[in-house]
Parts: sequence; C-alpha cells; structure tokens
Amino acid sequence: MWRWVTAMRLRDVVNLMLLVLMSPLVGSDEAVRLIGDNVELTKAGKLLLTMARHYEQSGISYDAYFEFLVQRFSNIVEDWRRMSSEVNLSILVLVMALIMVEALMVMLIGIGIAGLLLLLMPLLLIPIIHLNQPKIYEYDYLKPTVIGLASALVVYVITHNAPYSLIAFSLGFSTLYLPQFLGFLRLMINLEGRITEPILELTWNPNPRVIVGSSTIEREFSRVRDLAYSVGAPYFVTRAARIVDSVVFQLKAMFRDDVIYGVLIPISYIALVEFVEFVNGVLSGSLSAVTVRAPFSYHVPTLALLISAVSTSILSGKVIHSIGLGLSIMFMFIIPTLPIILH
Repeated sequence: MWRWVTAMRLRDVVNLMLLVLMSPLVGSDEAVRLIGDNVELTKAGKLLLTMARHYEQSGISYDAYFEFLVQRFSNIVEDWRRMSSEVNLSILVLVMALIMVEALMVMLIGIGIAGLLLLLMPLLLIPIIHLNQPKIYEYDYLKPTVIGLASALVVYVITHNAPYSLIAFSLGFSTLYLPQFLGFLRLMINLEGRITEPILELTWNPNPRVIVGSSTIEREFSRVRDLAYSVGAPYFVTRAARIVDSVVFQLKAMFRDDVIYGVLIPISYIALVEFVEFVNGVLSGSLSAVTVRAPFSYHVPTLALLISAVSTSILSGKVIHSIGLGLSIMFMFIIPTLPIILH
C-alpha cells in the first residue's frame, strides 16, 4: 500500500510520453535534455531511461525500440489506473467500517468527543485520494465560496439554524461551481475530439487544428501535439496519436471508476441515517413507558449527524472528482437528517 505515494502527476505522464516518442528519434540522453522538467528523476522516468539506454546499446531497430518503450509505458499507465482503483476500494471499505462503528457507538455509548473525532476521520483520507487522482481540470473556488458563505450567513441570521445554514452554503456554492463541473464533464465526454483528433489531423489536414482550452489536460497534451507538428513525419504523428489515445482511454476509465466508488460511499451513510431514525423514533417511543433506564442512548446529538453528513459528502465528491463537488452536493446529505435533527 505504501507504493501509493509514487502516484504520478499528469505532467509526469506527458513527460514519459515525450520520452517514449523522442528517445528512438534522437537518443535517450538528448530526449531528456530537450524535455527537461527532471523527467529522469521520477521513478517511471528512471525505469524507461534504463530500458532506452539498454536498447540503444543493443543496436535494435527504430521500430522495435519504439514498440518496447510503448509497451513498458502502457504498463506504467495501467499500473497507475490500478493503483487509483485500489485506493478507492480501500477507502470505500474503511468508510463502511467507520460508519458501522458509529452505529455501534449510537447504540451503546452515544456520541462523545471521541465519536465526533471518529466522524471526521474520513476527511483524513482526502490527501491520499488527491495524491492518486490526475489533476486534469482547474476550478475557481473563490467566487463559489464567497457566495456560499454569504448565503449561509443570511440564512443563519434569519433562522439561527445550523443545518439550514449549511444547506444554504451548499446551494450557494453549487450555483457557481456546478457550471464549471459541467464544463469538465463536457471535456471528458469529448476528450478524443479535443485531444486526439487535432494530432491525427496533422497527417491529412493542411490547416490542422491546435489543442485549445485552458484546462490542465489540454495544456499538457498540446506539448505532444506541438512535438508531432514539429517532426511532421506521418509515421511519427500516427505513433504520437496512438500513445495519446491510450492515455486518454485510461484517464476516462479512471474517472469512470472514481464515479462508481464515489456513488457507493453514501450507501453506508444512508443506512446510518435510517438506523438512527429507527432508534430515535421507534425505540424511544416504546421505551418511554419503561421506568428502567435503557442501556443505550437513543438520541443522537445534532452535531454528530451534521459532521457525518458533511464529511461523507465531501469524501464522496472528492472520490468522484473534487472537494468542490462534495460541497455542492452536501445539501443532499443534510436534508434527510432534518426530521431527526429538528425532532
């Protein structure tokens, strides 16, 4: 599991693509010099360079040299995707275990300070998720946050109710964040058209398109397109498009996996809310006629449910894509708790 800390940035992946394309053409050492960015210092870069220098010394053909490097690069990217999937699976299992412990604490000892800290534990997993998620899109968080805080403040002044204020923050934040997220979704859906096709056009279009856009992935992949354009040879362009297409496929597959795991995380939270509602509703009513003190606490403090709702929504959003998505859907996690909290 410690190998997760070796997760790559998208820029590292593009540097490796350039290394694979350029090494058979100009030699591995010259490729490193032209790429820069300390590509030779990364773990995957060192591996590819070792193989490239071995192939150069063996005197194999250009085609074989390229194919061997491409195969190894494909394995590296596949391992990156597999590593991300393993992280998400482990987080899903851990969150479910934590929520089961929370339910046990509700039944036996209630929610004290230790229980509140337990509810916050899922947020400690965010750095691990962030390390393994490719950053392919940038967001403006300032304006959504200002709108969200202003909305929360207004609602709190009117109602003096924390749950309503959190709902207002989430709705206010989402008004400016979700349009940006929709832009990301449109990019992911048409990723081949935005990234791969402009490279393929170099083989037949006298006025080929450039990769436009301000997103991280478009800026990074434009480096591959510019290299293919500068070389110009059809065989080189088709190989560049082939490598780019394989990485695009893996990025879309990683996002699909993230969505699946992110959607599964709230299931255990929903079960917890239903369980608490059952305990507070059915059992508290039946025990009210009993004079013997119950061996468990059947009233869960408001703060505990709010913390659980906020932490689960943020974690779900981050697993799917970002913390901003989690804040945007937070109201969906808080609203089901209102009958319990306001009871």
